[in-house]
Amino acid sequence: MSAGQDANPLPVFEIDRAEDFAQFLVSENTEIISYLRALQARRAGVTIHIDDGRLFFPSLICALDTEKRRIVLDTTKTRGIGQQVDAAEHITLTANLDKVKIQARFPARELVKAADGSTLSAPLPRQILRLQRREYFRLTTPQVNALSCQLVVSQRGGTARVLNLPLLDMSGNGVSLSAPPAHIDSFSPGSIFKDCRLAIPGEGILLLNLCIREVLAGDDHPGLRLGCEFHNLTLARQSQIQRYIARQEREQKARGSGLT
Repeated sequence: MSAGQDANPLPVFEIDRAEDFAQFLVSENTEIISYLRALQARRAGVTIHIDDGRLFFPSLICALDTEKRRIVLDTTKTRGIGQQVDAAEHITLTANLDKVKIQARFPARELVKAADGSTLSAPLPRQILRLQRREYFRLTTPQVNALSCQLVVSQRGGTARVLNLPLLDMSGNGVSLSAPPAHIDSFSPGSIFKDCRLAIPGEGILLLNLCIREVLAGDDHPGLRLGCEFHNLTLARQSQIQRYIARQEREQKARGSGLT
């Protein structure tokens, strides 16, 4: 797509949401260079977004100078938006590498253009975001041997009650839970429930924190639907959840192909 103004909603840059995607940020220099080299070696197309992403242009990584710690980007397809690049506060590189979403942010004040306008040099990013497809793939949990999550809610008078809520679906970022309508006052967006107990076959009981992101009630689902994000999820817990999702994907594909 040529450089221009997209009529669709502005892109979402997960790299801006460190509180939600901290576990997917890579800060190790050698690992950052490894991902950028892979994009360069494959001549993988990248997109350069100016500020909020309203303006963008396709590009390639032309070179990586690890000694000077610079990355060189192709700008032959900017099609006259050089002034917007000059006036930008930052640019954001987005790409996909083997179904892994890559994002990197560069401050515009450190950008250097080639005399002929064919390339743009920027300092190597201090961190990149790498988000695997499975980390945002949402899995509908099985109806047989359905999963549930146990959490504690506060009640009037200062008492607490343990609720065992069925899982509706799960991703690497969170879960959707089904809750009784009578407890609608117990859940509000932004509230955090600590030490919730999620039992996953093959992985045991996981203690984790959940942040309520949305509370929905409608005719399509009896009761409340709670959209929850994992809060401060450890790498160990993340790996256990990813393994379960991967197993479920394999089993679903096997059933679909008639192998089971």
